Order: sequence, then C-alpha cells, then structure tokens
Amino acid sequence: MGQCQMRNERILIRCYTWNNESSDLFDYESITNEKQQFTIQNQDSYIISNKETLQLINEIPKENSEVLLYITAKNTVVAGTQQQQGNSTALTNTKFPFKLKKNWLTVRSVNKYPLNVNDIFRLGKMTFRISSLSFTTQNEHEFSNRSKADSNEQCRICLGNAQTSNPLLNPCKCSGSLKYIHLECMKRWLKELTSSSRSSEKSETYLWKLLKCEICQEPYKVIFQSDGVTYHMLDLLKPRFPFVMLEFYSKKKETQVKQINLGDRFTSKSDGVIVISLGERMSLGRAKENWVKLCEASVSRFHATLQIEKVQQQDSLFLFDNNSKFGTLVQIKEDLQIYQELEIQVAKSLFKLQASNITC
Repeated sequence: MGQCQMRNERILIRCYTWNNESSDLFDYESITNEKQQFTIQNQDSYIISNKETLQLINEIPKENSEVLLYITAKNTVVAGTQQQQGNSTALTNTKFPFKLKKNWLTVRSVNKYPLNVNDIFRLGKMTFRISSLSFTTQNEHEFSNRSKADSNEQCRICLGNAQTSNPLLNPCKCSGSLKYIHLECMKRWLKELTSSSRSSEKSETYLWKLLKCEICQEPYKVIFQSDGVTYHMLDLLKPRFPFVMLEFYSKKKETQVKQINLGDRFTSKSDGVIVISLGERMSLGRAKENWVKLCEASVSRFHATLQIEKVQQQDSLFLFDNNSKFGTLVQIKEDLQIYQELEIQVAKSLFKLQASNITC
C-alpha cells in the first residue's frame, strides 16, 4: 500500500484583544490582553467580533456584517478596498456582501518597511499618508512660468507685477485689484498662517483649519485653477531640499484618509501636513528631542524612525518601530500570502498567523 504524499498547509491564528473602550488601539505592553486561538485548513475563513470574544466562521458572513479578518482557502489575507460612503471605518470589497475592517501590518514583525508615495501608516492614533518624497534638490517649480495673468495685474500683497519665476495666482473668489497674489507671496503667507509651534529647523508643520482667504473667506481647494492653469496646493509647500511630506490625520474617522480628488478641500481631508528635511535617521515621537515632534498622547516618546538606505544603489525610505506602546502600523492595500509568519492588527485585536505544512 502506498502512502498519501499530499501536502497541505495549516494556518494557526493566535488572537490577542485589548480590553479597552478604544476601538482602534492595541496595547503591545499590556499583560492582560485576552487570548484566543484558531486553526484553519484549505477553506475560506472569517473572523468576526461576537460581543466580548472573537468567532471563527467558514460560511460567508451576512450582508453588511463587519469582518475583522478574511483568509481564503489559498491562505491569502484579503485586504479589501476602501469604502467610499458613510462614516464606517470598515473596508468593503465589491465581490462580497460584507464589510472588511482595515487591516494593518505591524512594522515590528517585519523589522522595517519600505515606504512609497501614497503609503498610509499609523503611530498610535495618528495616521499619515506619504504625499510626496524627493531624495534630490529641486529646481524651480515646474509651474513657475505658466501664469496667464496680464502683465499689468498686481499682487495684492506686495503690489508687484507677474514675473517669470514668480507668477500671479488667483486661488479664491477675490476679484478686481485683489484678484491676484504672487506664488512666493502666497507661500510665505501659508507659512505664517498655518505653521505651528511644532515646527523646527528639521520639519515644518502646517495646519489646514485656518486655510482660507482672509478677504473673501473662501476655503482653499487642494487643486485649483487660475486663469485656466491648474495648481496643486501641496506643491506650494514643497521645498527645494530633499524632503518627505506627510499628510496627517489625528481624528478617529479613518475614512478621512482617502486619495485626494479634484475639488476636495483641505478641511474635509487631512488636519495638516508635515514637511520633513531628509536626514540619515529621522526619529518621530512625543519627546522634544525627536527629529519630528508629535503632540499626541498615544504616540510614544520615541515612537518610530524613518531611515534612508540604499537598495540596488537607489535611495529608499524605511519605517522602523521603536518598541512603541501602541505600535507602528502600515495599511495593507493588497492581498497578502501567508508563507510563514504574519502579524496583523485590526482595531484593538492583534492576529499572529503562522503557516505550517502537514503530510497525510
């Protein structure tokens, strides 16, 4: 009689849940986290929250139910796509009737994580999006000679005329003699209006809550048109030195972290932006000694580090966790295959997934 040589993978899931009213934080230092354990093999599996405990089911969840973790029969963690309506923090995939909560990869489990533009990561309750990244010194802004304003028009700040390297812009509803403002005058005004005390020689923090025209009171748009030319407000804040630009979201409404669309206003999106001068190692945390100081109680004193490393002779930006209390997380945007070990946080639960081969 021959022996069966079929190889199957079994997934062991260790679950840890923090007993706290917070719906989106997990305390990595707590010794009282509730523990559960599940094992799955060759079948679609779903973990849902059932009041005080987690529950593993194999049938498709009911419509509109929230699923913490969805693992396919092929041992793939499904990331889902961002929900576009409502205030739920859940994700939804159009192929399924249920809602899938946001899945976050823990940086401590992978040692370091390579960051790219549009990546979203969390430090405690603060959420960041990489909106721009440059490892080289910048030349003049690409739109510096695109102004179509009449040569007789004047800047309402300095009363100067349009210049090739300093065009006149019309970012609001003002008209007449108050219609235009120089690009450089607007940049200086934005800094004076929104730069907070958290800025330093190594980083500048801009808050959007006051970002509106002081004359017509029109809130500025992320992308606006001036005399038929399109401008992006974030481009106005880009320095000429190497930098990384982080939009930050301190509110609990994770649905605010979306791709910027035409016409969307700053006030409906991020709370602001941090422009960081690139160095070899840049620490982020609550302590004043950090490269970037973050004023948020859920952020550890020395929470995380951004570090530049060479990858195939090209500069890359990596994110490290410094054994923080509430973790450093990166939002999972694509489905992940479980090969050996994987650590994912969903709301206040931490899932440690481990694959092992079994032979029948």
